[in-house]
Amino acid sequence: MSEPDLVYAVTTTLSGMLTASATAPGTGFIGLELQVRPACPGAATTETACKEGLTTGSGTSLAFAVTAGSTYYVDVQLSTPGSFTLTLTL
Repeated sequence: MSEPDLVYAVTTTLSGMLTASATAPGTGFIGLELQVRPACPGAATTETACKEGLTTGSGTSLAFAVTAGSTYYVDVQLSTPGSFTLTLTL
């Protein structure tokens, strides 16, 4: 993806499955990629989960296991400039 990453730090208070969903409104074409890491992007870590999707008024999502008290970094990458909504559900 060519646009800068937008990284959100998420610390969970419960253990379970966390679902991250990114949706792009309207009729414009936007490519979205979601990545989740246990450390900030750029650190020498592997991805916890990754999902790439192309969307026009729809989105992409991924689910991954989380442990209470742990911080996860949700990295949203866009192929073209545009708005999106990120929803996290535990």
